[in-house]
Amino acid sequence: MKEILEELARQSILIVKRLGEKGRKNVPAPKGKRTCLAELKIYENAAANLGNDVYLLAEGFPAVGNPDSNMKVTLDTMDGTLYYVRQKSLNPFPITIPFSAIQGDNYKDIVAAAVGDITSGEIWSADKFTQTRSSALGDVVAGDNREHNSLLQSDMYFLENASARLNIKNPENTILDRVECQNAGSIVSQLVRVATSEADAYIGVGGPTSWEAAPGYLLIKQAGGSVISLNTGKDLGEETFSSDERVPLIAARNEELAMQLYNQIKA
Repeated sequence: MKEILEELARQSILIVKRLGEKGRKNVPAPKGKRTCLAELKIYENAAANLGNDVYLLAEGFPAVGNPDSNMKVTLDTMDGTLYYVRQKSLNPFPITIPFSAIQGDNYKDIVAAAVGDITSGEIWSADKFTQTRSSALGDVVAGDNREHNSLLQSDMYFLENASARLNIKNPENTILDRVECQNAGSIVSQLVRVATSEADAYIGVGGPTSWEAAPGYLLIKQAGGSVISLNTGKDLGEETFSSDERVPLIAARNEELAMQLYNQIKA
């Protein structure tokens, strides 16, 4: 299944590049979601290639395939679509195409994942039996793959999260040197940065959607990192997967750092 998802990610990147500016055109979307031509074509291509034996759950689009199948594939047709549509030139924000395959009801039942980066063409992938791999870097290890200034990413830019943000950034109580609290476009790209050691941690207070959390969870775990629930402090693997939910979480290069951040936020 990993190879199938990798190929779908590769095809999806090609679809976007071939469409060019036409891909940004707004088109009517099923389920009332705002979308663009590129998203629609990615969804149609995935549905056609996965066939009827797999149940495809694509954010904003109708589920297709066999609902009784033991293999569900999730697709966020383009994570960061609004940034893609709003830009009239090459997009400076990361826009990714994440796939995951799940056999069961919990995040621990995710069996494969692949994420494609539209701008760079890089693809990250893993399954439950292989290490997380980058098409550009090879095998990656969370916390041990790249030299960088210590970095914490976060979605705590909302006003209601101001106190938590200030606590994390307090220089007298610092955990990491540098904190980014901004909307980077694609949440999946932030999770991938943890898996590939470009960042040490990501805090999703507002909560990524299940479409985003599922591939991110597997990629980080298979790179040796930790992903815990911000609600319970336990491994996200024990949480029930629901495609309609947002999942507050902490992803970090190891369990120790994840729990440090968890305790500091709760305090």
